[in-house]
Amino acid sequence: MIWKLKAPRKIQHFLWQVLSDSIASCSRLADRHCGTDKSCPRCGHEEESLNHLLFLCPPALQTWALSDIPTLPGLFPSESLYENFDYLLLRATKNGAPRNVLARFPWIAWFIWKARNEKIFNNTQILPPETVLHATQEEENWRVAQILASQEVTGGNQHTTNGNMENESPYPRCQVDASWVTNSPFSGGGFVLELAPGTVTYGSIGMDQTLSPMHAEFTILLYAMKNFLLLGVTSMSFESDCLQLVKLINDEEDWPAMASEWNEFIHLLSLFTVFSISFIARERNVRADLLAKGARSKNSIFSHVDSVIPGCSFKCNANKWNKTDSEWKVFARKPSYDSESSSLATTASDKLVEPPEPVSEVTQVCCLCLLTRLCNYVLKLCCVVYV
Repeated sequence: MIWKLKAPRKIQHFLWQVLSDSIASCSRLADRHCGTDKSCPRCGHEEESLNHLLFLCPPALQTWALSDIPTLPGLFPSESLYENFDYLLLRATKNGAPRNVLARFPWIAWFIWKARNEKIFNNTQILPPETVLHATQEEENWRVAQILASQEVTGGNQHTTNGNMENESPYPRCQVDASWVTNSPFSGGGFVLELAPGTVTYGSIGMDQTLSPMHAEFTILLYAMKNFLLLGVTSMSFESDCLQLVKLINDEEDWPAMASEWNEFIHLLSLFTVFSISFIARERNVRADLLAKGARSKNSIFSHVDSVIPGCSFKCNANKWNKTDSEWKVFARKPSYDSESSSLATTASDKLVEPPEPVSEVTQVCCLCLLTRLCNYVLKLCCVVYV
């Protein structure tokens, strides 16, 4: 039930932690030998349990009373944490409470928790009316944002999600991919831009090793966006086989390690009139994958954007790249192994043929000695037969 609530992921996770008894209340900290004081920091009650923190503490109790959620003496709030959640999730609706009113309870519980933390860490007293106001405003803002995101916007800045992973994105579209290998000094990225059917531009970049594969994926996306803006292209449908990257952008997940990349992305996004990014299977992203691996294998920092394939870097002919999506799927399934990245990706023709190692001088001397002994043995044998 918690994961089906219409609320941000962080609030869902918070409520799940509450029901799992994983929130660091004073009582729980004392039980874990992280302190000795079990009393409530807001009201001085002898024990700050999770149920007391969220429902029975006087500031929390007043917050629920000031909200539009109906409170019933002896029923809600009660002495049991699970009975309180059972009321909010099920029984309140059966008793006739409006669904739009009950939808606010995750935010109310969240802001009660935040008010309690403000008191402990900042010695700031947040009154119950302020808590109710903040929770109501945040719930309304989030709900409106979800409505706007689900509507089809005909003009302005569009930032949409392609839910169907198999449908092709409309033109213009761009497929991006990155190549990242542990302990390698360089990473690579590649993109394939199709402004219209038959009009293809290839881009690749060699760069210093990034912190993680996710950083490399984000970097090539930013690189492609910058190039398109320089070309005057402000409407683009991106495709990537990195599901984490697609979720990060479409769900606006919080990744502190990607803060600088995210800030740059938000700036570039504001310059696009139409923007979307969707997930595609790896077998449909072979061209960008080859570009990325070829860029990494050059072991240098460079950039390339042209309608001509950088064949000198990838040792492949142009006919190999002129395939339909169905042909690319067959090509992607060919059993070829890339020892550097440990993945089935490139064909044997893409690999350099290593020259044979030269024979050492010691080996040559040994072979000469053996040949001399063999000749002497043959001569002796001939002499015996002649005699």
